[in-house]
Amino acid sequence: GASFTPDGKKLIFTRFDENVKDASNLWLYDFETKERTLLTKEPGLQYDPQVSADGTKVLYVAGKGWGTHEIWLLDLKSKEKTRLTENETYDLAPEFSPDGAKIAYASNLMGNYDVWLMEANGKNQHKITKPLGMEASPTWSPDGRELAISSQRGGNLQIWLIDLETKEWKQLTSGEEESQEPAWRR
Repeated sequence: GASFTPDGKKLIFTRFDENVKDASNLWLYDFETKERTLLTKEPGLQYDPQVSADGTKVLYVAGKGWGTHEIWLLDLKSKEKTRLTENETYDLAPEFSPDGAKIAYASNLMGNYDVWLMEANGKNQHKITKPLGMEASPTWSPDGRELAISSQRGGNLQIWLIDLETKEWKQLTSGEEESQEPAWRR
């Protein structure tokens, strides 16, 4: 997993330790200076970084062992890390809303992967999808009014849009082949 800073001058990426099972950290690479900086050095895995639109914060997933992968927030200036979820389950694929006020993510807290929202400080965590099968990989529309997700709502995994105001769903892909990991053109 990797994420560019908004100015495109730096990249935050996951680097795995080949000598240690289930060990990875986040690194920052500066394209101008060619310098690499270690951002996390914790036991276990740190992965799936997502940089905020203002470039000051990074969401990431960290965990060690079965069912303990939680969402964390790293302040790039102070280097302070804050755990946003704490429920001994898999919380994955966090992404800031375009205005930075909310975070969408996937969690299997209820037994199935569903899409959840929370405020950027980790408060007001709530599920926005119903348990109809797997629903994951949320990504915000550029205006922040919709989420594109992978969902089994219609059978196999396809890409759907959820209007966050009206709660209406719209299927974007179909067919026998599965569609996953939606992305918006910015």
